[in-house]
Amino acid sequence: SAQWILLRVVQFCAVVVGCYLALLVTKFPKTLAPVSDDVIDHHDKVAMNSDDVAKHFDVQSGRADLSEIFQTVESGAQGSVAVYVCGPKSLIRSVDANAHGKFQVHHEDFEM
Repeated sequence: SAQWILLRVVQFCAVVVGCYLALLVTKFPKTLAPVSDDVIDHHDKVAMNSDDVAKHFDVQSGRADLSEIFQTVESGAQGSVAVYVCGPKSLIRSVDANAHGKFQVHHEDFEM
């Protein structure tokens, strides 16, 4: 009924206030001189090779066990689960083969 008018007025006011705040933020000059607290000492940093990076960030290589992943997600999900797949057709076929039950699969494919 008449509530949509109030909704549109509130939305309009929110946009106007947001634009005004954005204008105020851009008008204040940024400080270019470093502040004493901003100084960062990089002398104690050691360069890492790729093996060290892989160990530090727990990088795993190989193909994912999709059946195990889908079983884990399905056991913890209370409703349906949307799965978005973007990759080669072999990946899409593998996901389609393992995703049944609570899963709704959406995909994009590309040639490799």
